[in-house]
Amino acid sequence: MGKNTKHRIVLVLLIMAGLVIRSILAPYTTGSDIAQFAGFADTFLRHGICFYKYSSSASFIAEGWPYNWPYVYGPPLILFLGLLRLFVHGKVIHYFDALGHYYVYVPVNWIIACKALFILFDTLSAIMIYLIIKRITGRGSKALLGMLIYYFNPMTIYVSSIYGMFDPVAFFFLLVSLYFIINNTRIMDALSMGLSLVIKQTMLFPAIYYLLYIIRSDGIKRFIRDMIIIILLGLVFMAPFILCPRSISVFLENLKMTSTPSYTYPISYSFNGFSSLATYLNSISGSNTLWVIKYWFVPALLLTIVYIIVLARKGGDPLLSVVIGYLVYIATYWRINAQYLLPAVGLLAVAFFHPVITGRARIAVVASIFLIGFWPIMFPTSWWAHVHIRNPNMFIWKLLDFFSLMVFDRLYYVCYSILLTLTLYVTIITLISRMHRRIM
Repeated sequence: MGKNTKHRIVLVLLIMAGLVIRSILAPYTTGSDIAQFAGFADTFLRHGICFYKYSSSASFIAEGWPYNWPYVYGPPLILFLGLLRLFVHGKVIHYFDALGHYYVYVPVNWIIACKALFILFDTLSAIMIYLIIKRITGRGSKALLGMLIYYFNPMTIYVSSIYGMFDPVAFFFLLVSLYFIINNTRIMDALSMGLSLVIKQTMLFPAIYYLLYIIRSDGIKRFIRDMIIIILLGLVFMAPFILCPRSISVFLENLKMTSTPSYTYPISYSFNGFSSLATYLNSISGSNTLWVIKYWFVPALLLTIVYIIVLARKGGDPLLSVVIGYLVYIATYWRINAQYLLPAVGLLAVAFFHPVITGRARIAVVASIFLIGFWPIMFPTSWWAHVHIRNPNMFIWKLLDFFSLMVFDRLYYVCYSILLTLTLYVTIITLISRMHRRIM
C-alpha cells in the first residue's frame, strides 16, 4: 500500500471521526441565528424576489421573526435557506411570559437541516485544506495535520455544529479560490473568490489583498479583469432582486446600520480587544470611549500600507496575501464575532505549512490558533444546549459543561480579546515579513 493510499485512508477516518463528534452535538444545540434564519427563509418564500424589501428590522414583527436583526448578506444564503425551508417546516416558537421574559425555541428538524448544510461545507473545507497543503508541501502527512488542526479545532466545531453559522460555506469557496491560485488556474480563482464574497462580505479583505497582489505580479490588465469578474458575479446574483423596487436601498440601509460602530455587547462575544476594552470601560465608568471603536480603520489602514510597501519593494505570495488579508480583518474590524474566527483557523493552518513560514512566524501562527480554539473552552458553551431547546438533552448539556471552564466574568473576556488581538497583530507582521520569499 503506497503512502498516498495510506494518507487517503487516514483522511477518511479523520473525517468520519469529526462527523461523529458533529452529529452528536448538532441536533441538541443551537444559536440564536438559526432561529432567525427560519424567519428569513419564510419571508423569502413569501415575497420571492422582493425579499430584500422586507429584510430590515422594521419588518420583523409583521414577518414573524424572533429577533429584529436585519438580513445583511448576499443572495446565496437566502437561496440555500429558502430551499431548506421548502422541505423543513418546523415552527420557531417565541413569546414573552407573564414576567416579561422572552423565550425562543427552535424545532429540531430545522436545527438539523441548517447544521447539515454548515457541516457539509465545514467538511469540504477540511478536504480543501488537505489538498492545498499537500500541493504546496508535497507531503501528505503535513496535509493531514493541517486538516486536523482545522477540523478538530474547538472553534470550528463550535461554529458549525454547536452555535450553527454559515461561515463554512463562504470559507469553502475562498479555499477553492486558493486552490485555483496555487495551480495558476486563472479566471476560476476570481470566480470562486467572488462567490465567497457574495456569500458573506467578511471575505472582502482577503479579496482586496489578493487583488493588490495581482497588480504587483501580473499587472493592471489582470487586475481589471478579475475585478470585473467579481463585480459581474455579484450583479448576476443580485439581478433578480434588483427588479423589485426599494430592494437595494433597504439592503444598503441594513448594511449601513449594522456596520456603524457601537459598543460591542455582550463582551464575552466580542473578539476585538480594543472594542472590548472600550465597551468594558464605558460600562463600569460611563466614560465615552466610543472613539476607540469608531477609528478601527486606522490600524487596518496602517497594516495595509505596510503590506503594500513590502509587496511593492520585494514582491509577495498569493496564498499568504489572502491569509494576511483575512487576519487584518479579524484583528482590526470593530465587531468580530466567534464565527468570523473559523476561516482564520483554516487559513492559519495553511500558513503554518507554507514553506517560507519558519521560526518566529510559526510560533505566532500556533499562538493564534491556540487562542482562537481556547475561547469555546472558556465560554459556558452549554448555554446553546438549553436556551433555544425546549426539551434539552441533559447528556449533551453536562458533556459541554465537562469540557468548559465556565468563565462568566466579563473582565476575563476583555483580557482574552486583548491578548488575541495583539497576537494577531504579531502574526500579521511576521507573515508580511516572510511573504516576499515566494516559493510558488
